[in-house]
Amino acid sequence: MGTDPYNVSRFSVRASDGSLHSCTSYAAFRLFYSNTYNSAISNFDSAQYWAQQAVARAGATISNTPAVGDIAWWDATAVPTVGHVAVVDAITYTSSGAIYSIETSDDNAGRLITTTKTLYPGIKSGAISYPVKFIRFPGYTGNGNGGGGGKPPIAQIVTPTDTATN
Repeated sequence: MGTDPYNVSRFSVRASDGSLHSCTSYAAFRLFYSNTYNSAISNFDSAQYWAQQAVARAGATISNTPAVGDIAWWDATAVPTVGHVAVVDAITYTSSGAIYSIETSDDNAGRLITTTKTLYPGIKSGAISYPVKFIRFPGYTGNGNGGGGGKPPIAQIVTPTDTATN
């Protein structure tokens, strides 16, 4: 993907191929890729502190409701115990407008891999739960091509009464 210009990669682990891996470096790179440079991010610590530091240093807001481009955030009570951050890439809604799922991308120093995950509110997916909060940086579009905007797709939830009969 690339390296972050904020030196958040100082928290990264180097894989045998020389690539660096950490959730904070991945999130910082994505923020830079889709926004103007924000020097405050270079002073961020490990993921568990990102929410408070983003508000205090970078003018971000914290929300319980995600938007595409937000940074999904887990505090130190989550797995891993140093917190975690990921980028919200997509949101799927139910027909009534409730969030059905979010798709996040992240990188993991413990697994040395970049992944995409689909997470459901109130449901633990493997070792990771739904994010604690969502960090919204000023002006961040989330995808690097002018981004965001528009309500994402509605989940098609089929029930026995919805199925067609022949």
